Amino acid sequence: VVAGCNGGTSPQTGALPTQRAARHVVSSSSGGYSTKKSLLFVADQLQSAVLIYQTSDLRKNPAPIATIYYGNSGPFGMALDKKGTLYVADNNLSQIEEYSKGSTTLKTTITDGVSNPVGIAIDQHGTLYVTANSPAAIEEYSKGSTSPSKTITGGGLSNPFGLALDHAGNLYIADIGETVTRRPPT
Repeated sequence: VVAGCNGGTSPQTGALPTQRAARHVVSSSSGGYSTKKSLLFVADQLQSAVLIYQTSDLRKNPAPIATIYYGNSGPFGMALDKKGTLYVADNNLSQIEEYSKGSTTLKTTITDGVSNPVGIAIDQHGTLYVTANSPAAIEEYSKGSTSPSKTITGGGLSNPFGLALDHAGNLYIADIGETVTRRPPT
């Protein structure tokens, strides 16, 4: 489960510890975390961090099992692909960051076509959708690509924020300057 500015599905619980560190310093000593249990990923802009929790422990208000710190930056939307790869929209640095399943070590960044991203979604085929702010657009990245394969513009987009996909592949765009827009799969 992923929670953040992309309209995540699970609420944050309780107060979280306040910590600061340099960019991409991780609290787990191994640079990773176990993926054998259900996990919750929380984009916490106040702490400039992605907090990773085991869902079975949430009622106890636990400390995160791992944390990715962003220093002067801020994680917003997040998405997980079928393999468990975590994609994080880093709004301040205008990039998408990719972390392999179970890893807190940055694998790669996507910067081509990215402009102050906050919303991110990934479909069942591995296509990544990212909000862009200037100009208002949704960038589409084919599986494994670091360059956009398609740009969705027009149709009243003014300030796209959150993205979601349904089981049929319809892309839903929450636009804080407009209303929610549904785009059928292409």
